[in-house]
Amino acid sequence: MLSRMMGVCGGICFAEKMLTKYLLSKYLPSLVLPSAMLGGSVSKLFGGVVIVNVVASSFMMLYLSFIPGTARELFMEKAKKNGDEHAEDRFSLPKLYAEGFSQEAKEFNCHQRAHQQALETYTNFVVCSLVGGIRQPLFTTWAGVLYIIARIKWANGYCSGDPQNRYKASGGWGFHIWTSLLATFCCALSTGLGIAGII
Repeated sequence: MLSRMMGVCGGICFAEKMLTKYLLSKYLPSLVLPSAMLGGSVSKLFGGVVIVNVVASSFMMLYLSFIPGTARELFMEKAKKNGDEHAEDRFSLPKLYAEGFSQEAKEFNCHQRAHQQALETYTNFVVCSLVGGIRQPLFTTWAGVLYIIARIKWANGYCSGDPQNRYKASGGWGFHIWTSLLATFCCALSTGLGIAGII
């Protein structure tokens, strides 16, 4: 499956090159011109990478960061109402996850995980986006849009309290957190191979 996805990514990178060369340069030439702001080292299309993959995804991460904060209070109160005499200790900061096997602990941990898992791959996403966008700005920006939508849908599914819903309840979008991440890896690889003079 991975080799098939890499083949698809390679095909899309090639298609972007053809699209840029034969369509965009003819009908929207100002977009493919070098950006004066970065000394002409990247096209103006790289601005889309910065706007979507860095700025918009940062707002998405900010949105996801509010999930465990609001859930912490909610599930602490629910646990107290259900007679948990250790609810304050179980849910209070600095504990990242709630200990125990209660329904409240499980649901809170799902909310916490919706944010935490995004943090685990976010650095890779941004770095590979910035590197990959140098050579493949359209494909990288597309991957950024996909990443943002998939992450939000995935987190909403996780927040249902059932970890399986991160994929099941996302309407098919949950899987695409991995598709979009792999796409940025492919774009970064394309840039690296281009710098090395291999392709």
